[in-house]
Amino acid sequence: NDEDGLMNRCKELLQKERQEIDLLLVNYRNKVYPGQEILSDGKEPIEKILRISDTGSFYKAVKELEDDLLDYAEGVGEVKDFFANQWDIFDNGAKRLEIFEGNRTYVTDKKILEIIAAIEKIVKSSKPYDYIQKLPGLMKDFDDLFVALLEKECEPIERAIDQDLKIVMDELAKEPDLKELFSGKFRNRFNDLKSRLERVNNFYEAIAMQTESDRLKVRCIDEISSEIDKRKKPVTSKPTSPTIGTGGGTIIDAPVGYKKTKTISKSTVLRGTKMIQSEEDIENLLRELRQELTKELNENTIIRLV
Repeated sequence: NDEDGLMNRCKELLQKERQEIDLLLVNYRNKVYPGQEILSDGKEPIEKILRISDTGSFYKAVKELEDDLLDYAEGVGEVKDFFANQWDIFDNGAKRLEIFEGNRTYVTDKKILEIIAAIEKIVKSSKPYDYIQKLPGLMKDFDDLFVALLEKECEPIERAIDQDLKIVMDELAKEPDLKELFSGKFRNRFNDLKSRLERVNNFYEAIAMQTESDRLKVRCIDEISSEIDKRKKPVTSKPTSPTIGTGGGTIIDAPVGYKKTKTISKSTVLRGTKMIQSEEDIENLLRELRQELTKELNENTIIRLV
């Protein structure tokens, strides 16, 4: 009876341990954490023992699997402590690695690279438990240096946004009747873009905002032009006498209509980096500009370069 009672008590404890293992293993479904092998290897002998109902076979299996159970008991404490106390710090360290990978092209600072190497060594270690305490200091050093680099990158982009807003407001100033309609709206759009720039944590996104600002400038000026078109009636020429063509047919002159203004960014027609070393290079550049502008031009269109 004592042997049966001891077996049942052991099974209760092993059943509880297996349930705890199953809960811990859920954490590994979408992320990489240390200790998964210890949990999986420990679960196997526990399940073997739990399937046994005969008392003699139970104690025999426990004896045969003793080394596996001891290995599990020796390693599982660190794993449980990791998920109880170190999990969040580890995740934050892994997040810094993701941020770096997303900006690797733009981050060449030697000190940052050293910090990232130290974080990576801990996060990718099979047994990082004794070193996770170093992560908070490393993450702070990374954050400080990364933010400083990003702020420096954002400075010319912020100036470009301000310049684009100025161009838009200068264009709006030419049409006093439209100021009340558009002034606040346009300023809010550019201010929103600047607010997003202040919160950005990615070099690619920050650099893309310069292009976004350029397109926003074109769109705002297009809205001004569209409103002008709506308010101005087409100007038609006075009736004239029909012209008799050489073949005897009558040629009716088309009325002169109000020309539509098409706004084009200078960066659109002048793409990429240009190097000028000779007069021939100048001619090639002018030819390229002429081709781009000619594609956009027709008899009813005025091109505005901004």
